[in-house]
Amino acid sequence: ERKLTEQKLSILAERLSLATQAAHLGVWDWDVVNDILVWDENVYVLFDVDNKGESINFKVWKACLHPGDIEKVDREVQAALAGDKDFNTSFRIIQRDRSIRHMSGRAIVHRSNNGEPVRMVGIIRDITDQINSETALKNSEAKYATLVEKGNDGIVILQDNVIMFANTRMIHLTNCSLEELQTKHFLEFIVPEDRERISGYYQKQLAGKKAPTSYETALQPVAKMVMPVEISVTVIEYERKFAIMAIIRDITERKKAEEEVR
Repeated sequence: ERKLTEQKLSILAERLSLATQAAHLGVWDWDVVNDILVWDENVYVLFDVDNKGESINFKVWKACLHPGDIEKVDREVQAALAGDKDFNTSFRIIQRDRSIRHMSGRAIVHRSNNGEPVRMVGIIRDITDQINSETALKNSEAKYATLVEKGNDGIVILQDNVIMFANTRMIHLTNCSLEELQTKHFLEFIVPEDRERISGYYQKQLAGKKAPTSYETALQPVAKMVMPVEISVTVIEYERKFAIMAIIRDITERKKAEEEVR
């Protein structure tokens, strides 16, 4: 029976090892009382530390941390040991080639009968790719936001015939505030003789039918002269519904130049 139990434990340990390797997780076990830290092989790989088979302690872990995160991690560990909060944090490590990797760590604290912390067992996961992707996305969004707000073209998102979004340039072109724009049907800003044509394009585009994606018309801004414009449109998903994103370009100068050539 003892051999059967040992065999079952061995199988479970093997399965756990396979699972942690597949998930790129490192498992660690810290004897808080004696300050003995045990890493599985994955942690050594994640931290880029040679496994010399020697006993290690918490200082070895701290030595791997980015200097800017040592105080944070130490604070999080102490809070978990005190029972103030769970250990669930992220931190950076510096590998031997001086490259920086981002890690996510979680742990539970085992306590004695009188509530004193005796062990801390946790997992570590490399989240560098995730952090890099999120950073790249934020940078991309920031650049896109700059282009949208600083560009010379008006940009609007139309949904259910209503202007859901308008950039600063569009507010200037229509001589309306954003709040005013969002209460109006978009066709109100198109000259009357073109409204039926533009409405037809809009309906066809949303229905997935063939329609021009770029055309000329004229805007009829509030308290301003009629303005010739070129509109380029594309169908997008906005707030989980199909919508039209339109880029409106003032072509007044181009029209003047064309008239002069004639």
